[in-house]
Amino acid sequence: MTSERLMHQLREILSSISSDRSQSNVGVAAALAKLILELGVSDKVSRFSILLIELVKAIIREVEKPVRKMLADELASDSRASRGIVRALAEDDIDVAWPILLRSKSLEDTDLIEIAIKGSIRHRLAIAQRELVEEVVSAAVMAFGEPEVAKSLLANSGARISERTFVRITELAKEWGDMQPPLAARPDLPATIALEMLEWAIDGVHERLYAAIGGDKAKLRRIVLSALDGEKIAGAPQPDEVVEPIYGRTYLPRKFKVAVAVPPSNDVDLYANDLGFIAVVDQAGEVVGWNVVAGGGMGMTHGEPDTYPRTADMLGFCATDQAVAVAEAVVTTQRDWGDRANRKHARLKYTIEDRGLDNFRAEVARRAGITFGEPKPFVFTAMGDRYGWVESGDGRAHLTLYVQNGRVQDGGVGHDQMSALRQIAELGVGDFRITPNQNLIIANIPLAHQDAVNRIAKAAGLLAPWSGLRRNAMACVALPTCGLALAESERYLPTLLDALDDSLARHGLSADDIVIRMTGCPNGCARPYLAEIGLVGKGPGRYNLYLGAAFDGSRLSKLYAEDLDHEGVVAALDPVFAAYATDRQAGERFGDFTIRAGFVARTSNGRDFHANVRGRVS
Repeated sequence: MTSERLMHQLREILSSISSDRSQSNVGVAAALAKLILELGVSDKVSRFSILLIELVKAIIREVEKPVRKMLADELASDSRASRGIVRALAEDDIDVAWPILLRSKSLEDTDLIEIAIKGSIRHRLAIAQRELVEEVVSAAVMAFGEPEVAKSLLANSGARISERTFVRITELAKEWGDMQPPLAARPDLPATIALEMLEWAIDGVHERLYAAIGGDKAKLRRIVLSALDGEKIAGAPQPDEVVEPIYGRTYLPRKFKVAVAVPPSNDVDLYANDLGFIAVVDQAGEVVGWNVVAGGGMGMTHGEPDTYPRTADMLGFCATDQAVAVAEAVVTTQRDWGDRANRKHARLKYTIEDRGLDNFRAEVARRAGITFGEPKPFVFTAMGDRYGWVESGDGRAHLTLYVQNGRVQDGGVGHDQMSALRQIAELGVGDFRITPNQNLIIANIPLAHQDAVNRIAKAAGLLAPWSGLRRNAMACVALPTCGLALAESERYLPTLLDALDDSLARHGLSADDIVIRMTGCPNGCARPYLAEIGLVGKGPGRYNLYLGAAFDGSRLSKLYAEDLDHEGVVAALDPVFAAYATDRQAGERFGDFTIRAGFVARTSNGRDFHANVRGRVS
């Protein structure tokens, strides 16, 4: 439509509004609607059309409420309507805004979030009843904790609700009993919340029954035993017992860890796990199968060489439709072959060492009913997190934040991380996810909110630090939290990093990525044996120093020096840093250099971890 024609329509509308109601409200609304829809489908956006839209919005603000209501009704179901004009109607009194908020597809999630935050409870009620409500919008309408809004959201099968929002609704449901049935009826209710609600129900029944019998515990016991007459009792043999099909009656000898990695990132420390799947991706980005590894684990005991960390071995390639069968076969083989007599020897890594990799691979293949193929080529380039922003191409972005040792706390101006994360959470625009490297990812942030989130994170020191060592550092909690700890870890590592950063700066290595990890005991929770610099607590203030692990997490380290205090650690590492700065080859990683330069011997795997040690005592 030409600009002349649009202007002619606008003049007619203005004339009808100013002519002492010579045209009915219906006529004005119809004329406005026609103009708005023609603006919405105009073939291009120009300065003229933008100005015209602003003029129309100004006119809408001036016309009487009945006209605005009729206009909103007319435009609510028509996707051609200009977003700016529809947004203005959605922000109007709720009598006008209701049909727009309920039905209009011209509104975007960012519009709905802002209206939910700025509008009335009735605005939020309307948004909660839309045909489709995204998770970020659900979080926004629940920002005020209103039970009426929560019930509308729960009743809407088209509402997508995040686990965080479910938690908020659950807190309300504790006080508002009529919210519990619709909450329990949600098919997407997280299992953890369902179990919590079951506990409420059991507690409620117990309280009412106890009150009904006057608090007589002996009478309560007789009632319960009477009710159980003829029923199954826990621990008693059952002729029709249903046995868990994979774990069986005995379950597994020890814990069992599984990880999935997509090259080139090994941010899950795949080789530290009992079972690992490495995605094999074709040129179109589709997963066509999996390289399977098994037998990793970190724990050991000081002074007991029969205990050792181990990296997972390659079993081979399997197709995607074989992956579940392979996983089940690995688990059941460990169930049947694992050592149940010696707890320190019960992990899958020892099963494979004892039985042999070839025997284990053959047994897994037999149970899975497959033949492993040759592993497909892949390359891991790092095992740390990829800090900063990544866009996913769907209008959303994901931000990886740096959290030192995974401890979120307020530390004064420029370091108020807890407050900053709360501030970001209150925006209701992303999902918080903890990484295996103790950092945080805020995922699924609409691009429109990127700048706001980035400003908050930067002000609190949550973006990646300049120090390459600090970017790749990790520590377990150790003292005083962990009863197994022999030394400090989380609370001490920042102090050590300050000293090591000074040493690295003297040698021009501040920005170099070097992986350092520390634990307060040899159980290896922070996976120190896969770090290029590993420190393991030996006693209060004293550590064993390990060097030589691979930057990509595929090779274990080797003991370099024993029983070092703070000054001993710094003194032991400074000459290694100096040699690395002057003698490294192009692209050579620190762990690889320490082996080539002869500081430590290469560890092949398993039992070899304690062999060829040239360690020295402080």
